[in-house]
Amino acid sequence: MKKQKKLWGNAHNKKPNEIFMEFTSGKDVYASKPFDEILIPYDIKTNKAHIKMLYKQGLLTLQEYKKLDKALDKVQKLYEKGEFLINPALEDVHTNIENKVTELVGDEIGGKIHTARSRNDQVTSDMYLYLHDEVDYFLSEISNLILNLKTQSTKYSQTPCPGFTHYQPATVTSFGKILDAFKSMFERDLLKLKHLKETYNFSPLGAVTGYSTTLDIDPNITAAELGYKNIFKNSIDVITNRGEFEMTFANCLSGFLIHASMMAQTFIIFSTQQFGYIVLPDEFTTGSSVMPQKKNPDALEIIKSKSAGAIGVTTAIQSILSASFIGYNRDTQEIKYKIMSLLEDCKYIPYILSKIVRNLKVNKQKMLEETQKYFINSTEVMESLMKKSKLPMRKSKEIIEMAINESIKENSLDKITKSALEKSLKKARIYRIMELEVFLK
Repeated sequence: MKKQKKLWGNAHNKKPNEIFMEFTSGKDVYASKPFDEILIPYDIKTNKAHIKMLYKQGLLTLQEYKKLDKALDKVQKLYEKGEFLINPALEDVHTNIENKVTELVGDEIGGKIHTARSRNDQVTSDMYLYLHDEVDYFLSEISNLILNLKTQSTKYSQTPCPGFTHYQPATVTSFGKILDAFKSMFERDLLKLKHLKETYNFSPLGAVTGYSTTLDIDPNITAAELGYKNIFKNSIDVITNRGEFEMTFANCLSGFLIHASMMAQTFIIFSTQQFGYIVLPDEFTTGSSVMPQKKNPDALEIIKSKSAGAIGVTTAIQSILSASFIGYNRDTQEIKYKIMSLLEDCKYIPYILSKIVRNLKVNKQKMLEETQKYFINSTEVMESLMKKSKLPMRKSKEIIEMAINESIKENSLDKITKSALEKSLKKARIYRIMELEVFLK
């Protein structure tokens, strides 16, 4: 077989990271699983909890319970071996599993598995389990990103770097403080996710269609089996608001992705040849199919676009829920597709950012040089003048503004000159300021 080659890479010292390549290639080459296929292990888990409750409440005999439990174990093993997939003719994951179980145990026993339950509380329960696992994943990955930012911000805490406003050099800071700013942002995102997990730490199973059941069930049993602290407070509420957990999760992710996008934009600009503050790791850049020298920040650019997409998903989910009539509404099925797509799209973002942060090359000399240009120390000069002369802040600022203007006239485009400051002080009728060099250091 002929060896397959990419259209770039020979200028790179390291091979591209595999997860990075999957992230940047995305849906161009990688197919998504059917969403209900992702829910198979969760539906098996809710089924097992449900039949245990039915047995304990006397709605199944011990023999019936054991046969159903064994059949569900069989379905689980088939799934793990890739031998149980969703049959589109059977509509959804719940019907697929119930049909397979019934095939294994017969109609008489299989027909009892859905006792005192609706697909309404079943899918909500499946999604809760799935979403809790996804929250745990992002908690872990964002925590790792924060750890890497903490390490690097400490390492570069004394590395001078321009601070920017309006994309222009504004004052002197440190590269470590810039990294620490992003760490602070992600720490808040982490707190929101922890709160999200705690807020939805209850089981929806037992709400049935939203109006419970006349049968003697105990939702506390299924809640304990599924690992929740509590059960739903109101069955109508939990079914009407199928999608609220998803909406809140999407909102948390949107916040995280906005911060991720800010960091991506900053790193893109800092890594340009014009800035040259940092060099992105080779394994997280791509090349061009035409231009041999290119090392492009594709992952960071895609992160920015994913942020925009997350905001759109959050708005869409909010809009779907806002139009709900009390009770179950089929509209909410669309929410499942939107949240699962969002989670699939952004699952690698904290990992990629973490790796980039950890492997950044920092050009300390270039940063230092840039802190000597563009009158960047003007605020410090103004504050020094205030302290030395006891002048009001506004008066000091006027003097330094005039000094900058005079310096430019003298062809000094980076620093305030002593002569320019002298002229400005005289214009302001300030005559007793000595040792002007002190202000200009």
